Amino acid sequence: MRAGATSRRSRSPPVVEEQQPDVVLMDIRMPGRDGLSTTRELLTRPTPPRVLMLTTFDSDDLVLGALRAGVLGFVLKDTPPARILDAVRTVADGLGNPEIAERLHIGIATVKAHTGNLFAKLTVENRVQIALLVRDAEE
Repeated sequence: MRAGATSRRSRSPPVVEEQQPDVVLMDIRMPGRDGLSTTRELLTRPTPPRVLMLTTFDSDDLVLGALRAGVLGFVLKDTPPARILDAVRTVADGLGNPEIAERLHIGIATVKAHTGNLFAKLTVENRVQIALLVRDAEE
């Protein structure tokens, strides 16, 4: 897994361009630009990194905005470092519909249909919410 670091949001796009990380751990609020607009910019790249949002806020509005921007998950800033690292690794290994289809030897449309059925049955809107349901059920 490739990683890079910057403490200034304005440097995020150039650092991502230069170091090509697999995952970006993006602070939702830092001096300069907000994390959502920076995330949107990063995800327009031909080979975008996966983005995990680091935040002190668990506001539904921020979470929804971040999910719409393309964030794959959230980590609260008071999370122990080992769990943050686990979250980064999990996002790095995350699979999209084409990878799932390839691994299961089925069509992408079939993956989308199954995913849509799961969303409806679990009354969720995305895979992050499914992961949270699973985590909560295990605790």
